[in-house]
Amino acid sequence: MPEQRRLGEMLIERHILSAAELQKALQQQKQTGQRLGEILQQHGLISEEQLLRFLEEQLGVARVSLAEIEPAAEALALLPSQVARRYQVIPLEKKGDRLVVATADPLNLAAMDEIFISTGLMASPVLALQGEIRRAIEKYYSTVAVIPSAQEAGTAAGDAEQTAADGGPVARLVDSILERAIAAGASDIHITPQEKNLEVRFRIDGILQDDLTLPRANHGPVITRLKVMARLDIAEHRLPQDGRIQLKLDGIPVDVRVATMPTIWGEKVVCRLLDARQGVLDLDKLGFSPCNLERFKRLISRPHGLLLVTGPTGSGKTTTLYAALNHINDRRRNIVTLEEPVEYLLPGISQTAINPRTGLTFSSGLRALLRQDPNVIMVGEIRDQETATMAVRAAVTGHLVFSTLHTSDAPGALTRLMDMGVDPYLVAAAVTGVVSQRLVRVICPECRESYILGDEHPEGRALSLPVGTPLWQGRGCPSCRHTGYRGRQAVHEVLVLTPAIRRLVETQAGPDEILQAARAGGMCSLEKDARRLVLNGVTSVAEALQLISDDF
Repeated sequence: MPEQRRLGEMLIERHILSAAELQKALQQQKQTGQRLGEILQQHGLISEEQLLRFLEEQLGVARVSLAEIEPAAEALALLPSQVARRYQVIPLEKKGDRLVVATADPLNLAAMDEIFISTGLMASPVLALQGEIRRAIEKYYSTVAVIPSAQEAGTAAGDAEQTAADGGPVARLVDSILERAIAAGASDIHITPQEKNLEVRFRIDGILQDDLTLPRANHGPVITRLKVMARLDIAEHRLPQDGRIQLKLDGIPVDVRVATMPTIWGEKVVCRLLDARQGVLDLDKLGFSPCNLERFKRLISRPHGLLLVTGPTGSGKTTTLYAALNHINDRRRNIVTLEEPVEYLLPGISQTAINPRTGLTFSSGLRALLRQDPNVIMVGEIRDQETATMAVRAAVTGHLVFSTLHTSDAPGALTRLMDMGVDPYLVAAAVTGVVSQRLVRVICPECRESYILGDEHPEGRALSLPVGTPLWQGRGCPSCRHTGYRGRQAVHEVLVLTPAIRRLVETQAGPDEILQAARAGGMCSLEKDARRLVLNGVTSVAEALQLISDDF
């Protein structure tokens, strides 16, 4: 008896369908050639979940949940991505001469035949929801499916230079890792060799996340491919190297900074990703509170003085300075920058990358820039006494200078300059303001849920939050890679040098005294700004507490 009749009779027996509904569906099947289950779903007569249950019973095919199963890399490498996408199947594992594949349509003989032709293995279907299959294809075939087979990997390991550069499986693997990292919003890719495998991790929203584990045989070819792309010496394995890749992924320009480092298991590579789509942010999109934004705009609009942005590495300091330069770039002033490296191009602004190998350092570059008739100067970072002294003197002689420092808070920047050997009276005369900032993760909007702060949440007391306060947290979902967070938001404190603070600096007061005077002058601390974001449901209590305990 035809399969459609058997399935139809089962549905009628279970009172899912009427005889008239089945007859109408069978008539449509004759006209369109569609499968019966697909027609029934289109008309809302049966859900996909119900259909899979009946197919499991009818055909004796096992049902799997792809959310709980991770396909084997070997199986993914066997089936080409175009076959998986065309027939909406996902390979799970190789068992002898069979390939176990998840499908929503185990009776699709054309798909089973194509799998045999592509792999030489008989297809052994299991049932899975169509949505799960689609998500699995997008997740795994963006990277894992281009892993070289065992034979190809062995060849790659033996002739790494040729294989990595010829557009073969290794080149496709590296390209797909880059594509996957960009799609996930990663800022860095870590490719780390271990004794028996090669680990690929992405830094997303400031946190390293495991993404892929490759066979050890892929290490040499992958590293060589990246070195070729970054124009590094592929024969040098004992010394660190730095390079740069400029490429387009699906038409999107991406700048990749590549850094290698020898380890006991071989060379490790870290790639910093700069997505040109992000561009330079507007000041209004940096997350400043209304009060802090008004203070910051006043500081960057002054005709001269030194404005410092402080915070740990990766806290968005350069992004803030780029936004400030973009805001004041009215083409009536000569704006010049000295950076390491130039991360984003700003139209109408002269940007210079330092190069210590040729003698172009921050201090020597700043000395040269002062002969370029500048109005506004951005120095990427103040690292030494000479650069600090020159930046301060440029500020007191009529230039507006922006730069960064590594200090834990805004008042600490003033004492850091004095520790570097800059005279206190010059610091007091030159510095107009200091912005200290951190980045906290934003609660994922897809799985955001509210709760009421209770006695069982003692962490709320650290933020002086009363019991009964409504708060938010992320439950975790595929959209945020089950972290509960997606994206980051800056937290700021803006210190404006008032006459009272200048007098304290001149007398070499400590950071605690300066902090008290700043708060008396209306400065909102980092902790208070983080509390604002918690109460507004932007971030969680856990993120705010991590910021408060930050000590670098």
